[in-house]
Amino acid sequence: MNTLLDIEIRRYMDTGAYRRNDVVCIGTFGPGNIMIGKLILKLDGVIDVIWVTPGRRREGIATLMYRFAQNSFDIPEVKHSPYRTSIGDLWANAVGGYVPPRIPPG
Repeated sequence: MNTLLDIEIRRYMDTGAYRRNDVVCIGTFGPGNIMIGKLILKLDGVIDVIWVTPGRRREGIATLMYRFAQNSFDIPEVKHSPYRTSIGDLWANAVGGYVPPRIPPG
């Protein structure tokens, strides 16, 4: 059984598409240092990506990363992007903060 006690949330350097200086990457890592979630913020605070591995969804991990970002960096405000999936829209409205009107991806 997985619990929130088996995770670590920290900033990391992305080695893929987000290996840039204009984003902040926050990862959630489970046992064995395996990434189970990530939150990528633009420097203006807008969420670019938020993702949790399917087997760990509905545990509050995305919300923990959001709160971690709110309290950990010199970003004025963490903001929801208007470009959200339908699931992302449900999460944004549940977690709070200003939620701009949704523009469906694609």
